[in-house]
Amino acid sequence: MLLRVLLYCCVASGYWVEMAFAEDFQDIQTRYLSGQSDTVKLLQDVNNYLEQSPNNFGALFLKARLLEQGKEFKQAEVLYRQIIKAYPKAPEPYNNLASLLVRNGKLSEAQSLLEKAMRTHPAYATVYNNLSQVYVAMARNSYGKALQLSESNIPVSLASLNSVSSLTTDDTNKDSITLTSSISGNTKNTKLKKTETIAPEIVLSTADKSKPDKAQQDRNEIIMTLEGWAAAWSEQATDVYFIFYADDYHPPGQSRIAWKKERRIRLNKPRWIQIGIDGIDVKFLTNQEAKVELVQEYRASNYQDKTRKALRLRQTADGWRIIEERNLVRIN
Repeated sequence: MLLRVLLYCCVASGYWVEMAFAEDFQDIQTRYLSGQSDTVKLLQDVNNYLEQSPNNFGALFLKARLLEQGKEFKQAEVLYRQIIKAYPKAPEPYNNLASLLVRNGKLSEAQSLLEKAMRTHPAYATVYNNLSQVYVAMARNSYGKALQLSESNIPVSLASLNSVSSLTTDDTNKDSITLTSSISGNTKNTKLKKTETIAPEIVLSTADKSKPDKAQQDRNEIIMTLEGWAAAWSEQATDVYFIFYADDYHPPGQSRIAWKKERRIRLNKPRWIQIGIDGIDVKFLTNQEAKVELVQEYRASNYQDKTRKALRLRQTADGWRIIEERNLVRIN
């Protein structure tokens, strides 16, 4: 009987200690989001908490965010990478690491991370907007130099996430974080300089938000790919423009080398180009291939037209890429 009592006391004690730790972390979160405590003090409190719960997703994420805000960017980057490795289904660390990489001009890697974040939870409008901005930034800086920008010449600033959404909390099985996502600062309303496109609304079925619809997710990624393609064309950024085509793409009766040579000449000949895309209709042929019809408005210093165009895209390791492109009819 005494043994049972002692065992019960030990279990109960452990339960109350665990509850106390959870309350401590909720207090840290509250102070962080309300701005009631300085970064140094918060970081110290988070470190103390992690001594007792070293694998807590929310605490690790908050520590990375605090390191970032304290301008310890290298340490924050290392920690974000560790979190991604441990919790690959959580979109927030992908997003914030991408923001750090953009600071160092690593747009290509940031693009890859944001695409992975979109695949985990396409409901995140912040991730969607950031990815669109990266596409545009890549398009506005031609010939590969855009991928290694100096810090003083960053064309875009990405929004970071301050906290963890309830969706991510469910995925990581951590009940200590229940706060909704919050964005630091104001997200820039970036518009394409020469391209007129409208971002699609990202919607998840209310039936089960923890399981995003793959077709809707793929559709969003396809539209973002086409936005980047149009932006690259508008900026006459040929090397970035070619990124949006599959490695084996070439028009009928023409080799890829000949096609690229011709496209370089055509893209660079006018003094300026403006590409507008609208009425994007996506139909999936298979899980990894889609047909898209859209209206393309082409304006340049020496020519202009408006056509309905058909494209086929294939999902590759690098994202959705164009494998076929043809004009259907000219619109007056």
